[in-house]
Amino acid sequence: MSNKKENKDFLKSTFIEELLEAAKLLSIRGWAERNAGNISCIITHDEAEKFFNINKVTKGYELDINVEELAGRIFLTTATGTYFRKLHLNPARWLGVVKVSEDGNRLELIWGFEEGDLPTSEMRMHLMGHIARLKADPNHRVIIHTHPTNLIVISALNKFDEKNLTATLWRTHSECIVIFPDGIGLLPWMVPGAPEISVATAKKLAEFRLVVWPLHGIIGAGSSIDEAMGLLETVEKTAEIYIKSRALTDSPLVVSDKQLLEIAEKFNVKPRKGII
Repeated sequence: MSNKKENKDFLKSTFIEELLEAAKLLSIRGWAERNAGNISCIITHDEAEKFFNINKVTKGYELDINVEELAGRIFLTTATGTYFRKLHLNPARWLGVVKVSEDGNRLELIWGFEEGDLPTSEMRMHLMGHIARLKADPNHRVIIHTHPTNLIVISALNKFDEKNLTATLWRTHSECIVIFPDGIGLLPWMVPGAPEISVATAKKLAEFRLVVWPLHGIIGAGSSIDEAMGLLETVEKTAEIYIKSRALTDSPLVVSDKQLLEIAEKFNVKPRKGII
């Protein structure tokens, strides 16, 4: 298969279409200012081989961690410094398909990054996060990092710990306990891009599909872009409802714990223990 045909066929694929649509929505909603945000998606060998010779490597990127647990795994990922509002204009520049080397020490470029761009600067977090989520859910495929406005506002209030943040969101919107019964993880403030935040995020992703970085943003994980986006959309809308309702009254109506348990029973979900 020629490089031109690989490029043309893959650019029309569902993988690219869904990622571009997600990036567009994140930008329109104001959650991806400047070059904020990054996305990575697992692609199976069978899926990748429809478009590429997956053994044809054009470039390598050394990693500062070993991710041998992901050896041979293939990822579609955004580039460092990507402006999500411009991503659709040149996806073959700002997207890349990379394979983890057999020794787990580098990424091998199969497609994309056509003007020499590098994988996202949060790639360490993505790789460690994928390892954690795959252990929790073998169907896991996607990690999205973005900056939703209302959730960041809530994190600035400095009144929530992990337990009461989850409970507050559940009580604010009737469907939250159905959408994320596993709750939402919360880290202390940490330096963006530092090794420590990658390690801490991966530990949280072992338990949660959502992890908040206070005064920064959130990580959403799922079996598809739709699932990860749906989690992020639900949390951000609920954060907006929380802020607006409390701007109008000191004692807004909330879903009671009894009602939450009734919802969980109705939809056959098991809420995280110890929250309500």
